[in-house]
Amino acid sequence: MGSGNDGPTPIRDVADHFGLPPSTLHYWERRELVAPTRRAGQRWYDTEQLYRVALIKLRRTTGLIGVAPIAEMLGDGPGRAGGRPCPS
Repeated sequence: MGSGNDGPTPIRDVADHFGLPPSTLHYWERRELVAPTRRAGQRWYDTEQLYRVALIKLRRTTGLIGVAPIAEMLGDGPGRAGGRPCPS
């Protein structure tokens, strides 16, 4: 995805890859489901955040689970930023 390297991916590429409008990614960020980094005023997604986007989209496409349960399932938001350990 993106420029073909392993670096962060810009929001437009993430949105295109997952078939989402950027506004959905902004909403998920406000709900602390994802935590992209900011560079020059643009959001960039690293590998962990791309994985979270994929999980959220998978859960949402079933139509059986809302954003709040997804946030609980994903653990200690926002986007697990802050280096907190994963729950065991």
